Amino acid sequence: MKRYAFLVGWTRRGFKPNSRIYNTLINGFCQASKMSHAIHIFNDMVRIGCFPTMITYNILIAGFCKVERFQEASNFAKEMVEKGFKPDMITYSSLIDGLCREKNVHLALELWSNFLSTSFGADVILHNVLIRGLCRNGKVEEALRICSEMKHKNCYPNLVTLNTIMDGLYEAGDCEKASDLWNEIFEAGLEPDIISYNIVFKGLCLHNQILQALEFLNDALCCGIIPTFITWNILVRAVLRNGVV
Repeated sequence: MKRYAFLVGWTRRGFKPNSRIYNTLINGFCQASKMSHAIHIFNDMVRIGCFPTMITYNILIAGFCKVERFQEASNFAKEMVEKGFKPDMITYSSLIDGLCREKNVHLALELWSNFLSTSFGADVILHNVLIRGLCRNGKVEEALRICSEMKHKNCYPNLVTLNTIMDGLYEAGDCEKASDLWNEIFEAGLEPDIISYNIVFKGLCLHNQILQALEFLNDALCCGIIPTFITWNILVRAVLRNGVV
């Protein structure tokens, strides 16, 4: 609150902060998940006659969704519309993520359909938000459907998209489809990163395919992929779980 106290001091001297300054402060508290402080500053902003902008509302909506307080995020979305602002891709991205965090996948898909019916289409980032939420809630087949629809709309999946679904498939126990998706990464002309390799490595270990996992790790090393702490942690857990040592 030091920066805010500093701002209050200047305000008392006649300085009137603009929306950019308030947005910076609100965003800082939202990033730190200190929503009560963010609201306090928002109220102060309104009190001195500095009107909230679209950015202000999007910051607060994202902040409340991040801490899984969707109702408050929804209230700000409604207020934003009442003030004449039209929800954009950032707004929908936050709300869809918030609903998925609260396991309300059905409403998230409704919101998704609503967005598609009122816009020119979603970009790959918004698609990835929905796909991640679906996979986290065990709706991998639905995520695959969304991914397939992307291609028909000339919005092509990126590495994040494929990594997310591949991880979801391994979690669901569908190693065959996950392997197909691994091949699709190369077919799409993409280069797997260490996250991609860790997903496959973890997936193989999760399903007790230790030898295949070690062969895969060796292939990764031959390709110049440098294992991370996460890689070795996956291996140690798998070895202990399977009683190899």
